[in-house]
Amino acid sequence: MFEEAINYPRNDEENWIKTIAIGSVMLLLGFLFLPVLVVLGYYMRVLRGSMDGDDQPPVFDEYGEMLVDGLKAFVVAFVYLLIPGIVFGISVGGVVLGALTGGDVGAGAIFGSLLGFTVSSILFLAVWYVTPAALANYARTGNIGSGFAFGELRPALVSGKYATPWLMALGVGIVAGIVVGVLNAVPVLGFILAIPVNFYAAVVAFNLYGRGFEDATQMEMESREDVGTAVA
Repeated sequence: MFEEAINYPRNDEENWIKTIAIGSVMLLLGFLFLPVLVVLGYYMRVLRGSMDGDDQPPVFDEYGEMLVDGLKAFVVAFVYLLIPGIVFGISVGGVVLGALTGGDVGAGAIFGSLLGFTVSSILFLAVWYVTPAALANYARTGNIGSGFAFGELRPALVSGKYATPWLMALGVGIVAGIVVGVLNAVPVLGFILAIPVNFYAAVVAFNLYGRGFEDATQMEMESREDVGTAVA
């Protein structure tokens, strides 16, 4: 699975360079926000195609459709990030309050903030694990509510069929981060070259997410069918 995912963005021999170039330009224009939503829409296409067993990466077209799809995906991800984000914000506020007040009150605020940082870190990790599955479930149905249907998400989240590809995607992200860090040591040019690395790594990751989610949910469905047959 891992080798197939690494090669996935290049499976479309005619268009893969063009696709990576477009995705990179969109990310470069990310400060305008709308291009980021288009890229998110593209990632949703990767999820759908991967769940459907398509080994060819999608192309950039029908930009309005991708923009809307990306906006919906952004809403799902934003809601999941909201709680750890709030905890993190409160923690930062506690550190500032502790620094300004000093004394026992300040020490207590700083201690509480450190605890908050720990909790928010755990929550961020949990969200990072859940969000790809939520996006995959949304991508499958096209309904934002599906991203929060925990009864549908739970079988995948507790399955090694999903956890293993998620860990692979995490590894891809770490390696990409190292490469990007090295490239960024070169002013301007390094930053520009880092963008396609990030895009390529994200496409690989979403391919892994989609295949893992599909494998996990398919296994759950087959298990239910087997139980139903046994009962009958």
